[in-house]
Amino acid sequence: MKDKVKKRIFYFDEVRALAILFVILCHTTTMYQPYNYTNLHLAIPGLLNMLGWVGVPLFFMISGALLLNREYALKDFFKRRFTRILYPFIFWMFITLTLQYVFLGSGYSQLFKVFFGVKRYTWFIWVMMGIYLILPVINSFIREFKMTGVKYFLAIWFFTIILQTIGKYPLFKLDLASFAGFLGYVVLGYYLANAEFKLPDKLLIIIGPILYFAFLAMNWYCQGHKIFISDSAYTSVFVVMAAVGVFIFFRCISDYSEKNTQSITAKIHNKIVNGRLGSIIISISICSYGMYFLNSLILRFVKEWHITTFKMLPVIFISTVLISWLVMVVLNKIPAIRKYIGT
Repeated sequence: MKDKVKKRIFYFDEVRALAILFVILCHTTTMYQPYNYTNLHLAIPGLLNMLGWVGVPLFFMISGALLLNREYALKDFFKRRFTRILYPFIFWMFITLTLQYVFLGSGYSQLFKVFFGVKRYTWFIWVMMGIYLILPVINSFIREFKMTGVKYFLAIWFFTIILQTIGKYPLFKLDLASFAGFLGYVVLGYYLANAEFKLPDKLLIIIGPILYFAFLAMNWYCQGHKIFISDSAYTSVFVVMAAVGVFIFFRCISDYSEKNTQSITAKIHNKIVNGRLGSIIISISICSYGMYFLNSLILRFVKEWHITTFKMLPVIFISTVLISWLVMVVLNKIPAIRKYIGT
């Protein structure tokens, strides 16, 4: 299969749009901590939060699918990629820090924590910048060794994931730091976007959601019984496999529709792609980076205004998604600031 990075791939937009919805769901439900996993009613915020844990991994996976096994000059790569994350980061940090200082009276220590991601949502940006620094090295490795190199890297990364899941990482003095962490999601995304699966697409379309819900159910059980709890919500076998399920579902829907153009699945998929819903999905995908900053700012004010009762959870989530998306759509129409807002 040829690398699917030559043109806009709709299922990439689907995955990215879903990823930002998952992230906003996580941020929304975080306001209801601490979670209670033993009582079904009280566990709803924690369960919804857990459903969204695949959001961040999916963002990393899309980056790998788009950026690995590419030919580019090192200088050009850093110029293009870092400006695309740095300009919006600086822009939204200025907006966020100004509004929090003026309206919420946040002190300099709090502003410092927001900017540098100290237990704040901006940690993702710093991790992404770190990944971009190593990405040309990984890219050269994959261009040299192709899928064999990808499988080699993923095998060791998955071993570190298992160790982190059971609380045994690092294993004695075995240093696997070069393979551990979020970088594995980037390589995993490239693999899932380009691998030739032996199972038919129609079967994988069913297996994908099963993986997602089954592994999150196992994760919920482990959280409730306090077993196999990783230091990070994202570096566990449960989240990795759930993210794999989501990714292969959308890829295989796309592949199956291309191969079976007269099938009901293809007709529904094409109707989505070419209709209003498809335009919305692409728009949310394009706006997702800016929405990442905006939703956190909106929820900061929601929390300060004490309107976080349990009954308000769906209202807060839907409102945050709509407001952050619509603001981005409007700002994107202003040429002077378009490249600074994250579209």
